[in-house]
Amino acid sequence: MEELDESIGRHRLEGGCHHFYRRDFYCRQDPRSFAWDAGGRFYSVGRDSYQNLKLPDRLATTIEGEPVAEIDIVASGLTIYSQLMGHPIDLDSDPYLLPGLPRHVTKAWMVRALEKGRLAQQ
Repeated sequence: MEELDESIGRHRLEGGCHHFYRRDFYCRQDPRSFAWDAGGRFYSVGRDSYQNLKLPDRLATTIEGEPVAEIDIVASGLTIYSQLMGHPIDLDSDPYLLPGLPRHVTKAWMVRALEKGRLAQQ
């Protein structure tokens, strides 16, 4: 994290602030199930962080005078896995929307299968 913060600190961010990142890792509401390889996110710390700006303000920020872009990879783990297996998924629709199943159930099942490296049985 220090190396990432140091690298980012060498660049001029205009329109937003960044002090340092905090890592939060996925642990399914139970800290005892924490695992480094179970997914996670970086958060820029502080109320004045660029991540707390409204979308139009975030998109108006620049790095070294160059405009920024936000990328949201739909179902990133599933998308990467399916591409590696040679079966790219259609990203024009939500791959977690399956007939008869709530989206959160499909997503939880797929995330669990990908992090464990095998299909979930229940």
